[in-house]
Amino acid sequence: MLQTSDHLFEIKINASGKHYIRKFSFFARVTILIGIGISLIHITSSLIHYYFIFDESNYGDYKYLLLEYKLLPYYIVFYCLLFYTQMYFYWQVVKYLKKGLDYNDEEIFNKAFPILFRYSVFGVASLLLSSIFYGFELFVLIKYYVK
Repeated sequence: MLQTSDHLFEIKINASGKHYIRKFSFFARVTILIGIGISLIHITSSLIHYYFIFDESNYGDYKYLLLEYKLLPYYIVFYCLLFYTQMYFYWQVVKYLKKGLDYNDEEIFNKAFPILFRYSVFGVASLLLSSIFYGFELFVLIKYYVK
């Protein structure tokens, strides 16, 4: 009779694997910081455009274009909330992978995987939101600019 075990299989990480996880950790953190910087620039430029440049009176006959500009600030806020949450989970994945390696602790190392799942869920939600908004934007562009 087969013995049951809590472990599906044993994974051993050699020096090369540890080296690449540490390299991944560095580049993931750089990616997170750059992503946050880019999102802050995007928020700032969108707010400047919406509050200082956008003139609602220019869009009287273009109800979908007007709707797009009215929805833009809400989209940006919601998208950034998803994005920042996703980056937080990404940061946590990196933290637990690196900490698990540093302390040679499989429990800490394995904490990264549920968080990686949450990161993925927020990533999918973010992609769906972007698809909806940019799909609407494409509709508006085709409706008003492609003749």
